[in-house]
Amino acid sequence: MLFVGFSLRDENFHRVMHDVRKAIRPPGSSPRDPFGTALLLRQYPFLDELWRDDLHLVHVGEEAEGAATAARRLQILLDHVLHRSTTTVGHLLDEAYDAVLDEDERAARDALRALKASLPPSPHATPAWKRVADFLHSVGDKPDEPGR
Repeated sequence: MLFVGFSLRDENFHRVMHDVRKAIRPPGSSPRDPFGTALLLRQYPFLDELWRDDLHLVHVGEEAEGAATAARRLQILLDHVLHRSTTTVGHLLDEAYDAVLDEDERAARDALRALKASLPPSPHATPAWKRVADFLHSVGDKPDEPGR
């Protein structure tokens, strides 16, 4: 689990952590490894000690810099994570985005839809089709809509 934007001193955060501990650690067991990571703007040694059994604390700010600079560094990191975790083509076969496709994207969309529609049902049970279906899903296909 990744915690961003939480004060580790906040009572609501403590309640969440208590519930997570109960869910993943049986009563009477000792902590083995931290189960989450918290991104913090700066280091607070007492928090490192307090949360060491539960969280990896990652400090994005340098000691000598201000909170605004550390916050900006965190924002850049989160933007990068978002960029790396999304695709730019996940909308291609999703009808909700038809109006924003350019001519080349519409041609690709139409060709992929035609490929899927042209196959009889029997190839859909093969391992090869599973790979094709995974790709189609990654570009916005909705597998529960037969004939598309």
